[in-house]
Amino acid sequence: MVSIRELARLLRRDIRRVHDDVVVLAEEGIIERDAGGVFVPFAEIHTDFTLKTKAA
Repeated sequence: MVSIRELARLLRRDIRRVHDDVVVLAEEGIIERDAGGVFVPFAEIHTDFTLKTKAA
């Protein structure tokens, strides 16, 4: 388990941006968080997605 502040430090990212990412990932069930911090309840995560250019 890690705090958002510590996670931001480890990632060398702005704490506000990390917080925003954590909120979205927690809403999607990818990570979990409680008063103690943030943790990933999975041994492995695989994602697969396609990015396309914006329509004109």
